[in-house]
Amino acid sequence: MSNKNDRGWGSFDWVSGGDTGRSGLSGANWGGFSWGDAGWSGLGTDFFDFAGGVGNDQPNDRGDVIKLESLLGNSGHYDVSRTDGPTGWWGTPLENGLKSYQKDKGLAVDGFVLPKGETLGSLKDDLLDTFKGFRAPTYHEVDRHHTNNRLGEGGLLVERPPPVIFHPNPDLPKLETDAFQANRRSAANLAQIGDPGDFPNLAKLAVGDYGDKAIVELRDLVGKIGEIDPTIADLYGRVIKNALEPEDRVKFLGGADRPDPPLGVLKAEAEARFGPFPSPDEARQALADDIAKWGEDADQNAPVAEDNGVVTATSEDGTHIAIRDTNEVLAEDGTVMASGPEDSEQDAADSEGQDEGEADQAIAEDNGEDGQDQTDGEGGMLHPAKAEGETDASKKSDKASEPKFAKGHVAKNLDQFEKDAKAKKWVGKNQQCVSLVKEAVPGIGPSSLWKEGDKITGFGKPPLERGTAIATFENGKYMNRDTGNHAAIFLEYGTKDGKQGMWVLDQSKNVPTTRHFLYFNESGKSVIQQADRYSVIRNDK
Repeated sequence: MSNKNDRGWGSFDWVSGGDTGRSGLSGANWGGFSWGDAGWSGLGTDFFDFAGGVGNDQPNDRGDVIKLESLLGNSGHYDVSRTDGPTGWWGTPLENGLKSYQKDKGLAVDGFVLPKGETLGSLKDDLLDTFKGFRAPTYHEVDRHHTNNRLGEGGLLVERPPPVIFHPNPDLPKLETDAFQANRRSAANLAQIGDPGDFPNLAKLAVGDYGDKAIVELRDLVGKIGEIDPTIADLYGRVIKNALEPEDRVKFLGGADRPDPPLGVLKAEAEARFGPFPSPDEARQALADDIAKWGEDADQNAPVAEDNGVVTATSEDGTHIAIRDTNEVLAEDGTVMASGPEDSEQDAADSEGQDEGEADQAIAEDNGEDGQDQTDGEGGMLHPAKAEGETDASKKSDKASEPKFAKGHVAKNLDQFEKDAKAKKWVGKNQQCVSLVKEAVPGIGPSSLWKEGDKITGFGKPPLERGTAIATFENGKYMNRDTGNHAAIFLEYGTKDGKQGMWVLDQSKNVPTTRHFLYFNESGKSVIQQADRYSVIRNDK
C-alpha cells in the first residue's frame, strides 16, 4: 500500500532559544556538562532499523515495538510515560497513536509500520536528528527497567523529561512581602488544580506588562508549588518557560534552558550527553534558597492577600489590574466546572479540576490565613487585592465549601511511615499490605471484618482526609487472597504525566513501604493498579 508522505514536519528542536550571554546569568551548561552538539549529530542510530512489520497480524518483534513506542512518544502521538517507558508489547493504545500520526502526516491510516514503508520513512524524516547518537534499548534492558522501577531501584530508560532546572538570578528585584505571603495560598490552589490550563498565557501577559517583578513572583510561585508537589511544580515551570519570550525565559530560569533528551533512550547515554539528571529538589534548589531568603525578610504578621482565583497585575501606585479570572479561564478549557456561589459546596466535593497529580495536594492547608484583611496595594502581580467595599461573604462561602471527608479510619503518625518509605522499610509484622494498614491505623481490626465505605470514583470523589485507609472490595468484603486485592493508605489526589489519580502509601511482598501513584480509568491494568477500584475502609465509630 502506497502512503503519501507530507514530509513537511521538521525534526523537533530539543533546545529552546535564549540569550545565554546576559550579565549575572549562568552559561549554557550545568554541572560542568556542555549542552551543545559536541559531535553527537554525526553519529547514527538504529531506532529506524525494523526487523519486520508492526501492527495487527504483523510479527511485532519486541525490539521493533520498543522503537515504535519511543518514536511516537517523541512525536507527541503516544504517551510513553503512561507505562513508565516503552514495554515492547503491541496493543490498542499504540495502534491508536500510530493511526493518529498517520492521519496528521497525510499518510494512509492503516495502523502498520513496515521496514521500508512510508510511515517509517516519515518518522525518520521527522525524528532522525532527535535520535542521532542513541541506540535503541533491547527488550532485556526494557524488562530490567520496569523491574527496577517496581523495586524502587531506578529505571534504565528516559521515561519522562528530567526536571526543569532553575539557577540563581541575582539580577532580579527583591520579592515584595505581600506577594511572598499571597503565593503560599496560590501555590496550594494551583497544586490542587494540577492542569495549568491558560495560566502560562496569563503569566506571559503579566511578564509583558510588569517585567522582572512578575518574573520573580513566578519563580517564587513555582518554588512554593514544589513544596507541595514536585511533579506539578515541574509542570508549571515547564509550561511557563515555554510560554515566555527567549529573553524572559532566561531570566525565569536564571540561565539557559537545558535541552530534554528523547524519551525511550537509555538514561546512561542521555546523561553522557546532557549531564546527570537532577532530582526535583536539586533542580529547584535556587528557588528554595530564594524562598528562605524572602522568608527571612518577610514580616510574618503582615496581612495576607485573599486568593479568589483572579490573576492581577499591580502598577507602581498600587492599583490592581485584573488580567483575568483564572477559574473562568480553566472552566473554558474544561479543566474545572464554571459555577456560581450556590455551587461552591458541590464544587468542593466534585473537584474535577482541583487535581494534581506526582500532583498531589488534594486538600490544601490554608495555614490559618483565612479572615485576614488586606490593605490597598497588596497582593503582587499574580494575586488579587481585596476590592473596595468587599464584604466578608466570600469568607463565609469559603468555609461553606470546605470538603466533608468520607468517614473512614485515618492513620496516625503518618510522617513516620513516610520516613519508613524513604528508608525502604517494611512496616508491621510481615511484608503484606494489610500489615502496613493495621500498623498505621491501630484498632482497624482484622481485614476479614473490614466493611466497604464510600467508593472512590474519580478525582476528589469523595473528598478524603490524608491518611485514610483504603482497600479493594468485592461484594462489600475485602478478599484476603495472595493476589488480586490490596490495601493502602491514601495520601492525596493528584495528576501524573497529565493523568489524574491518587498517591498512596503501600507495601507488598518484595516491595517495601513506598509512595505509589494509582491512575484513574486504567481498565487495562490489574484491579489493584486502578484508583477507581478502591473504597474507604468504613469506620462506624
